[in-house]
Amino acid sequence: MQFTLTHYASEKLPKRDFTQEDFLKDEALLVRECVANNRLACKTLYEKYHPKLLAVSMRYIHNLDDAEDLMQESFITIFEKLGAFKSNSRLSTWLTRIVINNSLQFLRKKHPTLLSYEDDWREPVEEDIAEEEIEQFSANEVLAAIGHLPTELRVVLCLFSIDGYSHKEVSKSLGITENNSRSRLSRARKQLRIILKRKEAKHVS
Repeated sequence: MQFTLTHYASEKLPKRDFTQEDFLKDEALLVRECVANNRLACKTLYEKYHPKLLAVSMRYIHNLDDAEDLMQESFITIFEKLGAFKSNSRLSTWLTRIVINNSLQFLRKKHPTLLSYEDDWREPVEEDIAEEEIEQFSANEVLAAIGHLPTELRVVLCLFSIDGYSHKEVSKSLGITENNSRSRLSRARKQLRIILKRKEAKHVS
């Protein structure tokens, strides 16, 4: 696969053999050499970010086989588009957005109307879950609890509370209104509290 050298083309570096340690120390170098189709650089980027990006995909898809398949597609997209990456943003954030977008595309194909339908839920807004409500649980336990939420609620909770999307961005990503995004987030928080309280009761007993 050939890549077009764009953003880093002006950064002339002496020709030499770079090591994996060089790439791990210098993100700009890593990106430049990936765009130039340096196989070691591409391998380094894949090995460095694959575990984190797989975890991101799992939050949305919640099926390991599907998430692994999607990671292959996502890294193809990443290497094809890496020449457009701008160094004024974090590489990890840029990569995460690609995986999230691909995960949402997967869910749309699997459940065409699940993410975009509008509901008219009108209960009071549920406040965000406080740190003291989850401090007794491990990160894996909290993520497992989130995994028990219905897909349409889990996706909004992950986008807003974990990956830092605004309601406007959630609305655009899912094709729903901002009010619907707020509604689903509130419902997700309410159901997550119930799940965590059940876990807490089990811990006590």
